[in-house]
Amino acid sequence: MNYVGIDIGSTCAKAVVLDANKEMLYRSLQPTGWSSVDTAEQIRRDLSSHGFTKENCRYVATGYGRVSVPFAEKTVTEITCHGLGAAQLFGDRDFVITGVSTLKHAAEGDLSFFGNKKYRGDLKQTKAGAVIV
Repeated sequence: MNYVGIDIGSTCAKAVVLDANKEMLYRSLQPTGWSSVDTAEQIRRDLSSHGFTKENCRYVATGYGRVSVPFAEKTVTEITCHGLGAAQLFGDRDFVITGVSTLKHAAEGDLSFFGNKKYRGDLKQTKAGAVIV
């Protein structure tokens, strides 16, 4: 079984295919254009032309246009993808994300996001278990 991640953003769409050993088999990048629905269909056709189909792949979609990917089995927010990706890469199995919150209101099991310098004070004080920077 292969695993396909699709990220349809407001300006750019990306797709990546991993095999069961987490080796990258294929990746693509294209402009999103005016229609996320059309972009999703273009991605589906491209993946299919390279042998990646519903029969041999599981699909997840994220990004602004994630709801426009009808063939995705699951859709998740980008922040969730970042958190799960970090956990996968670093392998800390003892930490379980139990929620998502702002830096200011986060608890120990929460995942939060820091992307604006004006929240630097909140970053120093946060109780979040993990912060994406």
